Amino acid sequence: MGRVHQLIDAHGKKAALEHVKGRRAASVIEAAWATMLDERAGAVASFIYSGWCHAGLPHRKKGLADSDAWAIRTDHVTLTVEPGWIEQECGSRRYFGVPYGPTARLILIYLQTRALETGCREVELGRSLRQFLSRLDLEQGGRTNRAVREQIERISNCRLTFRLNKGSMRGVSNQSIVETAVFFGDA
Repeated sequence: MGRVHQLIDAHGKKAALEHVKGRRAASVIEAAWATMLDERAGAVASFIYSGWCHAGLPHRKKGLADSDAWAIRTDHVTLTVEPGWIEQECGSRRYFGVPYGPTARLILIYLQTRALETGCREVELGRSLRQFLSRLDLEQGGRTNRAVREQIERISNCRLTFRLNKGSMRGVSNQSIVETAVFFGDA
């Protein structure tokens, strides 16, 4: 068991925050807590999206082909992000790639925030890309528009697999960030 896990186990989540220093202390505590076992139920505690929003996605595309999956491992949990794909008319697959970088994390934070604020899992990005960029307080323009559109496609189509391996216990949770999406305009 890691130091942060031990602090949470010994003192609880809130008290452990007093022992962990740094600007990302709250995120570290939250991610560690999310991976710990609920001993009474003997099951995995809930996996929270903020844990992999901050640490689970690649920081950059470097070295990743659009068809490559990406994985990150901790002591007991492995998160694998698989790219989504669409079958083309010729029968081949076009992969969207794994979401990466600050734009993807910004979009995930927006999705989480809106879901928590509204208490609803359905989140509308906006009636247009311009409206969504305005909500994110981003400048309108070619490079920004392309980056946001690309990361929305990647986020909407990827698949996540969380694998837990602790002692004799193993678990798996397959999830998608977006269950359904409708896109209008250019593909």
